Amino acid sequence: MLGRLAKGVGGLAKGVAGVALGEARSALTAVPNDEAEVEGLLQRISGSLLPEYRRQAMSQLKDLLVDNPKAQLAFGSMGIPVLLAVLRDDRDDVALLQSALEALGQGFPPGLTPAEATAAALNADLLAREREHVGLLLGLLEDEPVGVPDFYVRYHAVQLLTSLLSHCAGKLQEAILATPMSVVRLTELLGERSEVIRNEALLLLAALTRTDPRVGGAGGASGAGGGSEVQKIAAFEGAFDRVAELLREEGGLGGGMVVQDTAPASPSEIPGPDDSARLVWAVAQMGRLAREMDELRARNRALAEDLFRLSQSGLGSAPPPPPHPGASASVYGMGPHPQPHHGGPHSASQAFGPYSQPHPQPLVGGPGGTSMAVVQPPQPAVVVNSAADVEARVALELRAGRAEQEVAALRQQLEVMAARLSQAEADAAAAREAAAAAHVAASKAEADLADLSGAYNNLEAHAFATEAQLRSAQGALAAAQAAAAAAEARSQAAAAGATGPAHGAGGLSEADIQRRIEEAVAEARAEGKAEAEEGMTDLFVCLGQEERKVEVLRQALEGLGLDAESLLATIQEEEGG
Repeated sequence: MLGRLAKGVGGLAKGVAGVALGEARSALTAVPNDEAEVEGLLQRISGSLLPEYRRQAMSQLKDLLVDNPKAQLAFGSMGIPVLLAVLRDDRDDVALLQSALEALGQGFPPGLTPAEATAAALNADLLAREREHVGLLLGLLEDEPVGVPDFYVRYHAVQLLTSLLSHCAGKLQEAILATPMSVVRLTELLGERSEVIRNEALLLLAALTRTDPRVGGAGGASGAGGGSEVQKIAAFEGAFDRVAELLREEGGLGGGMVVQDTAPASPSEIPGPDDSARLVWAVAQMGRLAREMDELRARNRALAEDLFRLSQSGLGSAPPPPPHPGASASVYGMGPHPQPHHGGPHSASQAFGPYSQPHPQPLVGGPGGTSMAVVQPPQPAVVVNSAADVEARVALELRAGRAEQEVAALRQQLEVMAARLSQAEADAAAAREAAAAAHVAASKAEADLADLSGAYNNLEAHAFATEAQLRSAQGALAAAQAAAAAAEARSQAAAAGATGPAHGAGGLSEADIQRRIEEAVAEARAEGKAEAEEGMTDLFVCLGQEERKVEVLRQALEGLGLDAESLLATIQEEEGG
């Protein structure tokens, strides 16, 4: 007995060991099924009730998608709706939002291999296909309470949009243009306190404003028009002014990586049609021109004052040469040799400038072979500016002229836009009036329908009351008939049971009893007939009134454009059901 028991225990131990070894061997040799694992993690994310389990499953999904094209392909159709639902419904769980955005980013990373590139392109197309998805990502970038103020959520959202742009630029641009205030949100990110988010938004905006069809991969062919529209909206929202401020804050051309990232978004680097480029440049320079006009006027005023001072300091002429000691004092200086006038503080070269020459004095012969110099009257000073001053002044005048032309063009464009805005406001007001009129008409129709419904309910209640009266009249008629039948039966019984003398009890004869019974029966029949006729008359009167009410109700329904017959049939079917 003990031997058998020992053998049984040994066999059981061998069986358990074999099962354990088989499970270990199958676990070591099993090929991981990425699709099943992704599906299981997504079920845990969407179905788990505890936040810790959901965060753990989201972290595992994020790690599974790293450098795994098969998992990325399986993630596209199943995972994107689940993670977007998390972004929409779980705004309070910031850690879960961060992991969801990182997992979405791992779903279409920059493809290094053909398999990864294919998976990334498919997933990006699935995400950018619906405009609501892009609007959900842009909503994370808004201020509270709509957006999420967490740094990592905003950072990963901007990175996700940039990654989408690299795979399907055309669809993303269309979705952004179709989403209200989307470009405004991206422009506001340029003023973000965090430099990291600001630089990422700068790269995204620079890529969005490009119109080169080669940018953005497969979706870039349709992105040319979208990039031009984004350029115009960004220009009107002051994005390029902010870019210029960033350039100045970072030190201009001497700046670092931020300047290199900012350069593609500057108005001078925007490719595309000439009219679009001019519009973007003009709108971007509008605020700058308004500021520079005052500076330009101040500089012109200072230059004019300098020119006036120079002209005043150079007025006058060189004094006449002193007469020869042997010559007579006269208006004409006489002498054998006229003395040349050399430089002094009032010399002609100083008075006229470095490029001027003094006027020569003609010499005429005098008596005795002496020469006579004719002294000319003083000549006004001519101020000759240097070439650099002239060039600077011409450049300033040209610049002022161009600025005035640009301001005039911008003013004209603003007037056109104001006219369009006024027309749009008028159209909107007309539409609101039409909507109000339609609302009033609908309210009136609803009130009429409510009145008709009340009238029909009253009619139906009256019909029910009439039917009850008819039933009571029929009951009274039946009772009268029953009473008459009972009286007739009693009379017959009395006639059949009369076996006494000719006079019955009380001195009544059999003929009197029979006569009284017949009179009672006739009276009961007459009363029942009268009551029945009265009830039928009342019933006919009520039915006639109801028919008139039904006819009035039918005419009212037909006046409202409704099919009275079908409506009454429907009501009767409902009442019958």
